[in-house]
Amino acid sequence: MRRRHRGRRRRGRGRHAGAPHAGRAPAWLNRLAKAVWLADAALAVAALLTAMLLR
Repeated sequence: MRRRHRGRRRRGRGRHAGAPHAGRAPAWLNRLAKAVWLADAALAVAALLTAMLLR
């Protein structure tokens, strides 16, 4: 199973904890990463649900 808080606890810097320390990341890149993470989580949940339903 995947751990839920992946990069939160590395280097406590508020919102950007776990981000590589290269100044500020652009807002669009941050949003893109969040969207990819949310889509990945939703895909995993959907796959789990379909596997449970088709069993």
